[in-house]
Amino acid sequence: MTEQETTCENQEQQVYEAGVIHDVGLLDLRSAKDAERLKGIKAIRDVGTIIISETLQSMLAGIAISDVGMVVPVPEGANVSVQVGQLRMSGEALAEPAEDTILVLVGQILITSPVRKVGYREIRMMGQILAPRGSEAALAAKVSNITGQIVYYPWTGPEQDLRVLVGDNTLDADFLEQLAGPTVLIIVGNAKFAEDITPEALKVKVPGMLLVGNVAVPRTLRGVVQALSERVGNLMVYPPGARFFSGDDTLVAEDFEYMPESSAMAITGELTFAKDVTPDLVKAKVRDIALTGVLRAPKRLLPLLRSLISEKTGTLQALGEDEPAE
Repeated sequence: MTEQETTCENQEQQVYEAGVIHDVGLLDLRSAKDAERLKGIKAIRDVGTIIISETLQSMLAGIAISDVGMVVPVPEGANVSVQVGQLRMSGEALAEPAEDTILVLVGQILITSPVRKVGYREIRMMGQILAPRGSEAALAAKVSNITGQIVYYPWTGPEQDLRVLVGDNTLDADFLEQLAGPTVLIIVGNAKFAEDITPEALKVKVPGMLLVGNVAVPRTLRGVVQALSERVGNLMVYPPGARFFSGDDTLVAEDFEYMPESSAMAITGELTFAKDVTPDLVKAKVRDIALTGVLRAPKRLLPLLRSLISEKTGTLQALGEDEPAE
């Protein structure tokens, strides 16, 4: 018995014993050849992806479904290759497979070199493909049933290096210095460009960027980052000397008393000014605010805060009267 048949048998056993399928990353129902095989399923919940034949897709309407990420219908009897998760592959890897196979991509796929040819019959994607420029024609000819997006990043040639940054990263002048040569950056998580990076150094070491996550840059780098990058995520431009608030924090009046005068704030998380914070304290200590997250404050502070916010893609909210003071 193959691994796929074992998986399907286990899934069927769960169906007929409990009538509910739950907490499964990938539910492959292609082994169901007719509607009769699906009658034992009463509910499907907390499932990442369901793969089912196109002829039986309508049967899902009669099943109680909740918290399912996506449904991938495939032709009856087709050879299907499924790739799930965060994957990295070369453009050449897409050229060889047999033409009778459908490739199903679920998640985030990074293609590290241009796609010149796609050997698959077609590609069905639910998620995100990150591919170098020059791949547009080959992918457009074979990609169908898209739920998500294809994003193309700069490609300067086979000699370029490629660096993928996931999670939280701070990039400074020393980081650029350590790069052996021109490097394209793909930023998937959160990244901060430090103030010691000059536009000239960035252009020399980073010929292109793909910004998928949340990126914070000093005002001195705004223009060069916008010129060098393809952007899907959020770009925050922060003031000089800014203190970053990326978590869930509350500042009370005493915090402002210890704060240096003429401070700048970059708020990427959720920050609350407590009820004992006065306009005089804020005016005395805060000169500039960049807001991409959420700032909550007593209603009397909102006009002042609006005047201090120089960069805003986030939310400024009034603190409710019944909420605790700190």
